[in-house]
Amino acid sequence: MTQIIAERLTQRVQQLDDDQAKKVLAFIEFVLSQARFEEERREWHVASEETFARIWDNEHDAIYDNWRELYGVSNS
Repeated sequence: MTQIIAERLTQRVQQLDDDQAKKVLAFIEFVLSQARFEEERREWHVASEETFARIWDNEHDAIYDNWRELYGVSNS
């Protein structure tokens, strides 16, 4: 966050009454929790992708790597 934004937020928040400030605080906490959730989701996605790649790429299933030709499906 830039210093200008921090100053503007501080100025605006100081103008709020307690109920309004609680709502703003709840919203900020929600936004931060969403950011943490998205980061965790990305981490799980990467982990599952690596696991899936190990399972998917195997000698027994290699015949299906060329499935279009095997089943006569065109590329278009």
